[in-house]
Amino acid sequence: MAKHAFRAYNLGDQVISRFDDPTKVKFPIVEYDLAHEYNPTTSTFTPSTSGVYSICVGLYMDPLSVSQPLDMAIRINGVLKTFLFGQPSVDGGTIVMGCNMVPLFAGDQVDIIIGHGDDIRLDGGNDRFYFTAALF
Repeated sequence: MAKHAFRAYNLGDQVISRFDDPTKVKFPIVEYDLAHEYNPTTSTFTPSTSGVYSICVGLYMDPLSVSQPLDMAIRINGVLKTFLFGQPSVDGGTIVMGCNMVPLFAGDQVDIIIGHGDDIRLDGGNDRFYFTAALF
């Protein structure tokens, strides 16, 4: 039986304009993709097997670029599924992270978007700018 799991991250920064709200988050570096279901060019996960998946995301924003709350969402086939929230901080940046268990069908398109009212910069790092999924 094939295992279905991937982990991707971004070592670079992603600068996002407040005029591009909401914005798709990019995760171009693949650490592993056991069933070849993640496309790093589009930062989209497309499961080949239906089931319940654990989806986790982490983002870190430069503390000086965030002055209001941020909304991050797991999007499935263009529909917002799960919201994860981050509050601004002046002491070491804003971290938005979370996981959810989501039923997916084979062929669903899963990506991550962020909503914001400021110009922001997502700071790269494989332990703080990541997207993962695994089938239970």
